[in-house]
Formats: sequence, C-alpha cells, structure tokens
Amino acid sequence: MEKGPGVRRGDSGCMTQIDRYVLFLYLRVLLICFLSLSGLLIVVHVFTNLDEFVEYGKTRGGILLGIVEYFGPYLLNIFDRTSGILALMSSMFVVAWLYRTNELTALLAAGISKGRVMRPIVFATLGLLVLAAVNRELGIPQFAESLGKNPKDLKGKAEKTMRPVYDEERACLIGGRLIYMTTREIVEPVFRLEGHSSAISNQVTGKLAKFQFASEGKPQGFLVEEVRNPNNIDLKDSVYVDGVPFVLTPKDTPWLAPNQCFITATIHFELLEGGSNWKQFSSTASLIYRLQSSPRYYGDDIRATVHARFLRPLFDLALFLFGLPIVLGRQEGHLFRVASASIGVIAGYLAILVGSQAIGSSGTFLSPAMAAWVPVVLILPIAWVRSKNAMQS
Repeated sequence: MEKGPGVRRGDSGCMTQIDRYVLFLYLRVLLICFLSLSGLLIVVHVFTNLDEFVEYGKTRGGILLGIVEYFGPYLLNIFDRTSGILALMSSMFVVAWLYRTNELTALLAAGISKGRVMRPIVFATLGLLVLAAVNRELGIPQFAESLGKNPKDLKGKAEKTMRPVYDEERACLIGGRLIYMTTREIVEPVFRLEGHSSAISNQVTGKLAKFQFASEGKPQGFLVEEVRNPNNIDLKDSVYVDGVPFVLTPKDTPWLAPNQCFITATIHFELLEGGSNWKQFSSTASLIYRLQSSPRYYGDDIRATVHARFLRPLFDLALFLFGLPIVLGRQEGHLFRVASASIGVIAGYLAILVGSQAIGSSGTFLSPAMAAWVPVVLILPIAWVRSKNAMQS
C-alpha cells in the first residue's frame, strides 16, 4: 500500500513529518490562546486599577515597567488555572484546521487512524500537564508574596480585616483592629492571656505587633511595640512554662528594647486573614507540613486542597480525553457544534472542580479525600473509553 504524506501506515516509531507539523500547529495555537487570554485579563485589570499603576510606575521608572513587574508572576497563576482548558481548546482548533484544509481527510484515506494523527497532541498535552504541575509546586510558591498583592498594595500596605484566632498551645486569643499581610503586622493588637501567661496581665495591647518566624535562638511569635497595657512591662519578669517561653519582657531579654514585649505563638500569620490566597499560592509540601505541625488550626478545607493538588493533573487529563470525541466528530457545521459542545464540557469541568472542592472543604457529605477522588474515579474511565473509541475510528 502507498505511503501516506510523511507517515507510514501503522508507524509507531520516531516522530514523522506529519507529527512535527501537527505538533507545531498545536503549540502555536496553544501559545496564541494563552497570550490572548492573558492579554485580555491584564488589559481589564490595568484599566480597572489605572490610577494605582500610574502611581506605582512613577517609583519603578515607568508605568510599563511597573505593569511588567506586577503581571510577570500573574502569568504563572493564569497558566495554572487554565492549563487543562488550553489543552482542549488547542486540540479543538488544530483538528478543525486539519478538517478545513482536508489534510485529515487525506491522512484517513491513506489508512492512518485518527489516534495516530492525534498522538503528538496527546503527548504534548501530557507534557503540558506535567509542566503545569511543576509550575504549581515550584514556580508559583516562589512568587506567593507578589501574587497575594492587589493593585492597592502597590502604593503602600493594603489594610485587611483581621479574624481573631485562639492559640490553644499558648492559651492566647490574638486580635487587633486590622492587619497588613505583606509585612505581617497587626495594628493595635490585643492579646488576651490565660493560664500561666496571665501572670503578667490578662491582656496585652500595643500600637503594632510584628510577626516573626523562629530564627537565631528567637522563638516564633509577635513583637509588640509601644506596649500600652500593662504600662510597666519593663519591670515584669518573662513567663516560661517548663522551659518554654510564653511571654518575653525587656527585663531579662537583651534583644528587646524598652516598652516592648514578645508573645510567642504556634499559629501561622495567614490564619489571621481568613482568606484563601495563601492556600492557592502555597506548595503542596507546605500545606502538608502545616497540617502535620498544627492540625488543630487547619481544617477540612486544607485537606481538600491537598487532595485536589494531587489529582489536578488527572482531572485536567479527564477534561482533555472527554473532549476528544467531540473534537474528532465530523459533522455539518462542525466548528460551531464543536465549540458549543466544548464550552459545555468546560463549564461542567469547572462546576465539578469547584463543587468537589466546596463539598470537601465543608466535610458535610463527604470527607476531603472522597470529595476529591470520586469525580476523578467516575469521569476518567468514561473519558478514556470514549476517547479511545473515537481515535480508533
């Protein structure tokens, strides 16, 4: 039988000319889709907060440099959120193009199956999902602080409402008027002390409290500046329980200045915000560490996030495989039918992803592990069978 254009029938060896051609189309469409989507989001973001970017640009040597500095890490977040959708969209446009130019028809007439034609796209998609996982675990956490900022943070420290948190190990309720996440500060902090710590006072207040991680012999906790209550903090002894520091004062702590005190804590500062940005931008290893080190402060929402991280590549793969039969189906009005059906698949994908995360976080109907695994277990086998049948036709 005659050879097809650049590929032999049943060829399963090295990459052929057609493979390179299809792969080039796929990567080009993928790049165009990503840049188009990112550009749209960035333009909307810039014009919505134009005043902030103009002011920030004055300190960075120009508004363009300020925009590039702010949105550079933002591209990593966009890629993380859209990697699975981009894979399906790119394959849809490539197959539509091959149909329109009759190149796919010629290959099928030469005895080449759809699965063989789609092979470079499948492998490229697998590589894309691996790259997305690496970006999620190594890239985004490196820029967590930048990604956690909003445009209002560019002109200074953005104020956020504080959620009081009780540190059970230190028997201390931590509160305050507001917090600055970028600098880890509490404005007008209030520490309500119980148990052994109350020997100093039932309540410690000040002008500002700065959260500090343990380093150089210093424990983790809050450095309280300009202490207002008690008013004689410099004369009081530090509080230790079984050799563990609870409250440190300038009287016997050389690194503390007058009218300062240090209240140790076992919680992480992100708990005071009560938001979800820190979870989104933290690595899976960091989330697991926090669950193991402070399990009483992290609930089902963190456990659901951890399980979702492990299963995200499989879930994105299920989206791609579920959309392949739609992409490969040759019908009248093919492009419009495929586009409509693909939008429906993507909408269902997002609904299941968000829904399973919400159910797992609440812990009402299913445990975090079950909420994350059930959609994948149900959808992935069906998607695999459908895509396999479509590619063998």
